[in-house]
Amino acid sequence: MAIVDQSYQPWSGDLQPRRRRIGAMVRVGIRQAYAGLMAKILLLSTYLMVFGTIGILFIASTFQQSVAIVSGNNIYRFYLGSIFPTGILIMTLAALVGGRSIANDLRFNAVSMYFSKAITRTDYLVGKWATVSAFLLSGTLVPALLLWICQWAISREEISAGSRAMDLLALTGHSLVIVLPIAMYALALSSLSRNAFVPGILWVMTFFGSIIVSGILTERVEEDWCKLVSWHNLATRLGEALYEKRVVKVQALGSNLMPIEGTMPYPWYVPAAILGGITLVSALFVLWRMRKFEGQE
Repeated sequence: MAIVDQSYQPWSGDLQPRRRRIGAMVRVGIRQAYAGLMAKILLLSTYLMVFGTIGILFIASTFQQSVAIVSGNNIYRFYLGSIFPTGILIMTLAALVGGRSIANDLRFNAVSMYFSKAITRTDYLVGKWATVSAFLLSGTLVPALLLWICQWAISREEISAGSRAMDLLALTGHSLVIVLPIAMYALALSSLSRNAFVPGILWVMTFFGSIIVSGILTERVEEDWCKLVSWHNLATRLGEALYEKRVVKVQALGSNLMPIEGTMPYPWYVPAAILGGITLVSALFVLWRMRKFEGQE
């Protein structure tokens, strides 16, 4: 009988550029993210909400009525900035996909395999971050782009091409503001456990806990800084700063002018600094957690 050596042999092929190594990780990760039934149901729910908003836009345009939530760039603020249902759905998607991203690798000892193939801790982190971010963008940026196209095609509002281009840039930035910090923080939590449920639960507690604590402080202290405690409020306030402040002329029953502007009781760079700090600390934490696994190879 022939004896076959079944011991592990490190890969010894040609070293590919970093972008191709990271791209391979992202492709595999995205396929795994969309494989679950629950993830598909949650994404379907976000698109059902978008189709409902498009229906309101169509009815308002047909009967020449102005509806606040679909007028001007309010339509993007409503979708991306509402805590229910969009905020809840994105939170759940992050808990489902981000929570298991690194935890499953730790559970099945896949981290050592990654680091044995010329993939560094930074490559691993960027690949995982890109994977979770791309998945979450399919529930934020892609539906927002669909709203942008439909508003241009259906709406009777007198909005210049330049303003629509500004709206496109703003909704793209708003989506990234929502997704990037959440994805990195979810990865930091995912690196804490080999069980995917623990990071997901911790993220849900963080999201709802920040909202509850912010509400209690706002009621008791009655200061604007209390709103900075809420994760959702941080992303919403920073996202609002990206939109153009303008007065949109709406063709309704008679001449009507609707001001489209947001309120921000504190400068945009305050929530930007907080979310940026959370993202940076989370990234450093993941790199620190992965250090011992990289050292084993």
